[in-house]
Amino acid sequence: MAPRRFSWTPGAHAGAETLTLDGTRLSGTDWTLDLAEISDAAFVNRVSRGNRVVRLELHSGEARHSIGYDGARRGYANDPDARTHLAACAAILRALATARPDHKVALGVVRGGRWGMFLVGLGALVAGLVLAVAALAADLSAERLVGAAIPTLFLLLLGALITYGNWPWRARPRVAPGALANTLDGMLARNAPAA
Repeated sequence: MAPRRFSWTPGAHAGAETLTLDGTRLSGTDWTLDLAEISDAAFVNRVSRGNRVVRLELHSGEARHSIGYDGARRGYANDPDARTHLAACAAILRALATARPDHKVALGVVRGGRWGMFLVGLGALVAGLVLAVAALAADLSAERLVGAAIPTLFLLLLGALITYGNWPWRARPRVAPGALANTLDGMLARNAPAA
């Protein structure tokens, strides 16, 4: 099979990214990776404030290769760069399924990113608790106590949600790379631009 080349712009302020997939060997601008040597892989798809971040993380020992796209949520399905990125991810996942048939791909952030978000959530929880204790210790009037309760409850709720969602000791769901590739191919086919 001939090598496949994928080129896209991963974000508004980024230069073009070009990957070449030759069997189970993946090459970027200044790196080459044999997919048989992958120790962990994760597919991340996040939407926040109108932005969509999609990336395939490939870990080989201590090295991490992030194949990503960051763009507007609106119009994502028809963006040629986003479509090329998804096609590249699907092809890489199929090659990974060939190279490591027993390997599963995590859905969501793995390794350091989860710890960072977990600590942010923990910080919000601690700040909410400090506010609650300070409000109760300050002997505030009922009016002011109710006013202090709103940001305190917000911080506690936000901290709890972020901490729970990024609990680093909970295993992320994992899927076979071929199944995930089929899902990405289905997304591409469903949102194919009219000819």
